[in-house]
Amino acid sequence: MKAREIRERLRGKVDPELLTVLEALGEHVSAQKQETMALAQIQNQTLDLVMSLGGTIEAATNAVDEIKKIREG
Repeated sequence: MKAREIRERLRGKVDPELLTVLEALGEHVSAQKQETMALAQIQNQTLDLVMSLGGTIEAATNAVDEIKKIREG
């Protein structure tokens, strides 16, 4: 829950100090969620790069094998 939502729901219902703490916790959780999403995006990009690298290595290996066949035969 975002800090704004916490503030709107609890204003006038709880002690102002408690509301301040809950808002701060809400902001912290929201920031963590954004960081987690950013890390997930980086992880996806890294996985894409690794998969691409794997394809490149496979193609290079096949090319080397073909060159060896040509030289041998």
